[in-house]
Amino acid sequence: MKSYEILADFYDKLVIDQDYVDELVLFIKKYSHDLDILEMACGTGAITRSLFERGFKVTAFDLSKDMILKAKEKLPTDIEIFEADMREFRLDKTYSTIVCMNDSINYLNDLNEVKSVVKRVYDHLNSNGVFIFDMHHILRLDKFQEEYIEEGIIDDLAYQWTIISDENKLLHTLTFYFDDKTLNEYHIQNIFAKDDIVKILDNTGFVVRVFTDFDQPEEHEGEKWYLIAQKR
Repeated sequence: MKSYEILADFYDKLVIDQDYVDELVLFIKKYSHDLDILEMACGTGAITRSLFERGFKVTAFDLSKDMILKAKEKLPTDIEIFEADMREFRLDKTYSTIVCMNDSINYLNDLNEVKSVVKRVYDHLNSNGVFIFDMHHILRLDKFQEEYIEEGIIDDLAYQWTIISDENKLLHTLTFYFDDKTLNEYHIQNIFAKDDIVKILDNTGFVVRVFTDFDQPEEHEGEKWYLIAQKR
């Protein structure tokens, strides 16, 4: 089963926390230079919509066709949204801000793919433009050494979500229990060392600031690193 083929139908209710989205958009607005923004890996468009409602002119894309279809169902028609791969995208314009949230960077397979994404971002930013993204803190590997299990019901459908770490990866298994069948989706996230990512950004031509959980110092123990990379 392809990633998000089933989850797209339940993503908002299972994953999206609107309070978190609101806090995230305020964080983006604080560090963005202008209101012209490109969102990579937009998913079903929860952040996209909140950015739009706060005055941003948003262009957005995602690799998953299923997620894009869900996003188009709820987003205003004047938001440009399309299917694309952040490792390979080529657009005919540049932006003042590019964002990639919800630990989407962790779905890249290795540092070479990170380099490809960072180069694409650099080429699509205006002078002094800003790349804002988050990624899992390295301590997430310790947190999920023992398997995490979440069970519940969404729209009368029972599900189970398990997460466990394996070396430098987080392995997600989502199981959905339909009346006549059980279906699984598998997601793999790679947990990168912060210093490796900062080095890639620096070598590409960015000045980088790192925070933990929005506004904590980067040395702080937490769930996510938030990186603000300004194009030199």
